[in-house]
Amino acid sequence: MAANEKCESTALISDIVYHEYTHGVVCHVYEWMLKPYWEETGSMNEGLADYFAATMNDDSCIDDFKYDSDCLRDLKNNLKYPEDYSPEPHAGSGVFSASLWDIREAIGKEVTDMLVITAMKEFQPQTFSEFVTALVTLDQK
Repeated sequence: MAANEKCESTALISDIVYHEYTHGVVCHVYEWMLKPYWEETGSMNEGLADYFAATMNDDSCIDDFKYDSDCLRDLKNNLKYPEDYSPEPHAGSGVFSASLWDIREAIGKEVTDMLVITAMKEFQPQTFSEFVTALVTLDQK
């Protein structure tokens, strides 16, 4: 992505920095690193990176410095699974990240962030449904 008049380098945009950093965290937490990087595993990788970038900035809009729209990706969306899902990770991540953002809005940042991180570490879910099951299991403890 090229810089524009709002920002001379996208490397200076916190959304991008947090997003890319989260990919490193995901690779560290998940022993199998959410592979293959396609379909649900790739979408979860991208969705987690988007979620943590958004939650760190307390803003559902990822990269509002983009030229042609308000956001590169917005976690506050109405995407539904399976009708809005695409196997391409950047396109498919919106369904997953939006669900995490919805939970965050319902129960708060601190609780949601803790549930998501713990689900990643303890359950290592590989599908959307496994991630939901992990979150529900943790919430019931």
